[in-house]
Amino acid sequence: PFHASFGRRPFAASYPGFCLRRLNYKSVERFTAAKMSGTSGNGSSTRRNFDVIVLTASDNVQRDAFEDQLFSMNHQLPSYCEYVVVADPPGAKIGNGGSTMEVVHVLDEKYGDRLKDLRVLLIHAGGFSQRLPHVSVLGKAFGLVPIGDRVITCMEFCMDVFSVFPERMVPGIFLCCADVLLDFKHSGDWAFDRPGFTALAHPSPLEIGTTHGVFVLKDPESAIQAFREKSADIRMESCRCFLHKPSIEIMKNRGAVAKDSETIFTDSTFFFDYATAMRLCQFYRQNRPLLDEIDAYGDFLQALGEESSNAYCSNVANVSKSTSGLVKMRQDVYDILSGTDLHTLLMFQSAFYHIGTTKEYIHHFTSDPVLRRDLHLRSAVEVATVATSAATTSGEGNGEVSAKKAPQCYPFADQCLMACLFEQFDSCRISPRVVMEYCHVGRNVMIGENSIICRADCADNLSIPANSFLHTVDVKTPAGQHGYVTFALGIHDSTKAKAKEDQLHALKYAGKTLNDLSGLLSLPADVRSLWPAEESNFSLWTIRLFPVFASLSTSLSYGVAMLSSVATNSPVNVESFQSDILESPHNYGMADILKNKDTEPLLRWRKDLRARVATSHPLYSA
Repeated sequence: PFHASFGRRPFAASYPGFCLRRLNYKSVERFTAAKMSGTSGNGSSTRRNFDVIVLTASDNVQRDAFEDQLFSMNHQLPSYCEYVVVADPPGAKIGNGGSTMEVVHVLDEKYGDRLKDLRVLLIHAGGFSQRLPHVSVLGKAFGLVPIGDRVITCMEFCMDVFSVFPERMVPGIFLCCADVLLDFKHSGDWAFDRPGFTALAHPSPLEIGTTHGVFVLKDPESAIQAFREKSADIRMESCRCFLHKPSIEIMKNRGAVAKDSETIFTDSTFFFDYATAMRLCQFYRQNRPLLDEIDAYGDFLQALGEESSNAYCSNVANVSKSTSGLVKMRQDVYDILSGTDLHTLLMFQSAFYHIGTTKEYIHHFTSDPVLRRDLHLRSAVEVATVATSAATTSGEGNGEVSAKKAPQCYPFADQCLMACLFEQFDSCRISPRVVMEYCHVGRNVMIGENSIICRADCADNLSIPANSFLHTVDVKTPAGQHGYVTFALGIHDSTKAKAKEDQLHALKYAGKTLNDLSGLLSLPADVRSLWPAEESNFSLWTIRLFPVFASLSTSLSYGVAMLSSVATNSPVNVESFQSDILESPHNYGMADILKNKDTEPLLRWRKDLRARVATSHPLYSA
């Protein structure tokens, strides 16, 4: 595991005013002073913070990428806590429940008896994020959120939004997921101070419960009455049991639904105390290496409460992968946790947003009025133009930066731009429902609607078609050369959809089958050769369509040419790109990109881009 404790300034000092409405501070000054000094905000006592921040990673390669990120952020992360990255052990996938137990095991070995005095924020960030591929390389914990005057990561968002909890929390572990954004108010008499588990519970319509976890409260009628009266933002309530993705009929039969109500309480994050953590740790050490996937929600929470039942152990309908030993493993987990108390904090004034797919990402960050209002999301964060309009600015037509960097106001419409530098913004056309991250954009660039463009160097006059997903990544070739690969997809493509080996021609890329694309993209007659010989997962995640280029901008231009070819039904002129393609045994797929990624130059490029943004004309939304 990686550990670092940097000498850096507190988080909110870098982002004054961040989340003031949600955290309910009276002024920017009070908020900033509280976070900088570690006080409670009134200057009367020391504010309790999380002692340790833990990120989980799928493997050692992803762990290394997380470590690189943390080191690159050492000037902006809080200094009052330590940072630990824990990778899943090699071998079979163990799920977020198995990852949780691995984390407790690592923390116990690292801190020993000290752990019983620590408050830990555990952010599950592992996995390949196949439905949101641009966060795969550096991890979803480091995806961006457009809040404030500087870009922040999902990890920083979690650290801030849950910063009100530690001062009302006994030692233990608070578990959350990196791709979930929570918004809540927090008045009331509540605490994380009871033995066992304490989970956040959000009022939701019945239909939501069929795809989430549902709490069966001891007194649902009283809870609904309190929800209607809204006398407090949070109310503590004991729970009889927890249901995982139940039908509406099961919810009603088990007592999750109050009389004359269509409202239930669904899950998001939870806390468990030190004693419970040690029970999980002991179980893990006795049973590792795990060979089955354990779900921290479906397998931990369903075992809790006085009315829990082990019937779920043999029900694998909601399990992503069923293995021969899964039922026994789930029963063993049930036996360890059965009889443990389950408490809830009913979050009456709260909202829950999942940012885990390209569709959700574009919608929430560009078009969702509720989320944009509640979290104060912005359309442009750390965005600048080197040259302003040639009609109003002299001496900048050649890219020269004038001494006066006056902010430029533009009416951004349903767009989200983060850490982007334009050579001349008003020469470009960015369509609605476009998200851009870490992009350098030349002049006269056109970007079609409903697209995600990440880490891109857009050449002058580039025209990106609508419904595009483009992400350029630094890689090292087997020969040790540094190059660039652009993962280019249609925004509606499914990287998780699999094809059988005898049906590969029917696999769709950008809306067309590989059979239809053979002439457009110069595909080989034997499409099976587009995958490694040993590959059995035939999908857009593993298909080797993308060459390695020596130039960042040429790599992106080739990805754009691929998508434009499909959109216009005209072949890609491969010969025009040939001179910039590096020698490699094969093209790359996303699986290859992750194995061969080179994070150091990628992070350095991003840092340099932000430095150039800071010295150019800042843009902000009208």
